Amino acid sequence: MLARKAEYMQESRENYSIAVNKINGMHHQFSKMVLRTLFLGVLLGGFLLGYVHLTAVQSNFNHELVQEGEKIQQLQQENDSLRIDIAKLESPERIYTIATSQLGMLMPTHVLYAQSKTYHAATKSR
Repeated sequence: MLARKAEYMQESRENYSIAVNKINGMHHQFSKMVLRTLFLGVLLGGFLLGYVHLTAVQSNFNHELVQEGEKIQQLQQENDSLRIDIAKLESPERIYTIATSQLGMLMPTHVLYAQSKTYHAATKSR
């Protein structure tokens, strides 16, 4: 009976060692799985943060683009308005009115044309 108990103890120790080895192996596999899961989670989180950042940058860029378009439109309207003002200021009627009413100028009754002496002398020698 003692022999059987000794054998039984031996088998029990071997079974215990096998069980401990299995548990250690499973613990090692579990640790690997946890590390892989954490790595994938961090990687996925990084991609998501990158995507959110790029979306925010794109949104900001689109907002600035719209603002610049509005500025361009406003400046074009202002430019058109200034061209109209220039056309009004350059009109011959306006110039005539200012010349006669504010500056006291009169329209000439007849126009005299004069020639320079060098031109007149050159035509006589021909």
